[in-house]
Amino acid sequence: MRAKEKEGMIMPWFITAIIGKETIIKSTHPRMGDPYCLLHRRCHTFGFYNTYNEAYEAVKENRGNMEECLYEYIVMEYIEPGVHPTVYATQWWAWNVELKSWRFLPEAETPKEFIGICKWALG
Repeated sequence: MRAKEKEGMIMPWFITAIIGKETIIKSTHPRMGDPYCLLHRRCHTFGFYNTYNEAYEAVKENRGNMEECLYEYIVMEYIEPGVHPTVYATQWWAWNVELKSWRFLPEAETPKEFIGICKWALG
């Protein structure tokens, strides 16, 4: 879902990459070894942009190699400034191994394990 950007208010779109639970359980990643050490690295916020278009292009281009041979999902969050801010919109993406690019996920395909979790970028 894409929120209408509020006029005159800068609200950034944060970009956070996430490892799925199944990957943590089954991990044999050579750099990580023990799968439990992935728990503290389950997600990483790569940054933010002040407009939707900038954030969208960053994900589409995989700027900074956000997949890092590790992350399976990206969530873009449109978050207001302040303490305990509201998340106005989210957009989910999944890594396509064959195409080596991020694929937009319609709302119906949002990973079930992440339903109810928000503010990934803020911890």
